Amino acid sequence: MPDTGATAAFSHLALVVGDIDPMASFYVDAFGFQIGETYTSGGRRVAGLMECDPQGFTGVFLGRGSFLLELLQYVGGSAPHAGPRPANRPGFAHIGLVVEDIHAVLGKVETAGGRVRTRLDHRFAGPEETTIAMCLDPEGNRIELMAHPSPAESDAHATYLGLAGLGWLGRDAVERPAVVRP
Repeated sequence: MPDTGATAAFSHLALVVGDIDPMASFYVDAFGFQIGETYTSGGRRVAGLMECDPQGFTGVFLGRGSFLLELLQYVGGSAPHAGPRPANRPGFAHIGLVVEDIHAVLGKVETAGGRVRTRLDHRFAGPEETTIAMCLDPEGNRIELMAHPSPAESDAHATYLGLAGLGWLGRDAVERPAVVRP
């Protein structure tokens, strides 16, 4: 890809929530995120930038390794949906996390107030299967969990997804801090 002169580095993913405190607790309890300081923002300038009501919002960043998740609760915002948004509707689809022990993490998801939806065991390379599960946080946002039994299976999954040259968690997934350990 040609250099366009624009440099970009991943900063964070922001998620609008109906109730910030229990949602922050869920991500801390289920996945071991660290929680930052809560902040508030509002006024005409922020409203113009964020295209929201000038009353503003409360926010908090959660960190896991190099991944930052920002939770935003807007003043006067709407209640969360009763269930998950249909998977094929355009917009936010899911957060994907590589985990070591998917059974332990799925247990933490349910204990923390989330729900396990679906699960698939699939062989990308060798004799062992990768386990992929979709779960929901307490407000119905999808989270994809992936557990690879070996570096070869992780590499094959990355190749299948077209990620082999993009630095996706592969052979060294266990050593990287973004991996969720039970």
